[in-house]
Amino acid sequence: MSAPFIPGVKEMVEALHADYPMAIVSTRGEGATLEFLESHALTGYFQVIVTGQTCARTKPHPMPVLWAAAQLGVLAESCLMIGDTKVDIRSGRAAGAQTAGVLCGFGTEDELVKAGAHLLLKSTADLAGYLRQPNSKM
Repeated sequence: MSAPFIPGVKEMVEALHADYPMAIVSTRGEGATLEFLESHALTGYFQVIVTGQTCARTKPHPMPVLWAAAQLGVLAESCLMIGDTKVDIRSGRAAGAQTAGVLCGFGTEDELVKAGAHLLLKSTADLAGYLRQPNSKM
């Protein structure tokens, strides 16, 4: 079963691609992750793709986020981990990244807040608008 695709995400990725290096950090297997990205024509937007087999540990351990940051050539502290589960938020926080919880997936607002999300967005698609605000804190 393929993961749901959130309306507006492709446009958000396209809008941010020129300004931000991007990675995918997934616990899914390589085949399922690549199939999802390819089916939505997203593969070319991500410089790094981390799957459940990439690192010795998976989320919520910080290793996949730290590995992705290293591959991008940036410090984890300058990264924004976006996720819809407490596991995503915990992984990003443990790596020292900023975190954005999105309410369009599996996690609830309460779970994402308790996990320590720095920011909550209604949808992943809202990220470009948030980052382009003059007073954005991320």
